[in-house]
Parts: sequence; C-alpha cells; structure tokens
Amino acid sequence: MIKIQYLKDINPCIGMEIRIKKDLKSFNFYGGIFFNKKMAYFCGKKATITIVNKNVYGCGTICRLDIDSSAWTWHESMLER
Repeated sequence: MIKIQYLKDINPCIGMEIRIKKDLKSFNFYGGIFFNKKMAYFCGKKATITIVNKNVYGCGTICRLDIDSSAWTWHESMLER
C-alpha cells in the first residue's frame, strides 16, 4: 500500500507537483476555503503550484495551481503529493 503525503506534512512550495484529492465534496469548506462544483472537475488530476500563501486568515496554507490558470484558491487539505 502506498502512503500518500499530505501537503501540510511537506511544506508546499512554488513549482511543486501535486494531485488534487479525488474524494472532495462540492459545496463544502476545506480549511475555510469553499470547494465549488466547478473545482470538482479537477479532482484526481495532477497540477503544479504557482502561488503559495501561508497562514492566510489563520486558515493554514493556501495555493494557486496551473491547472486552472491560478483562478481558484486551494487549501492544503485539498491537495496531496
């Protein structure tokens, strides 16, 4: 069995390749970030981090990704390595 590393354990940085988790549910909040129906299209897909903001509003680390042209904000709990 392969152990998946979560981003909070590995200190995400710009240029890091990640995968958006497959089991995310639309209309839920993850680390204070709303996960909408349009974001669900990207579940299970690989992406590269383009922007990292740490401890924004006390929510932990949030990222922007190349897969959506940095349009959506992704919380670290939505991503895995």
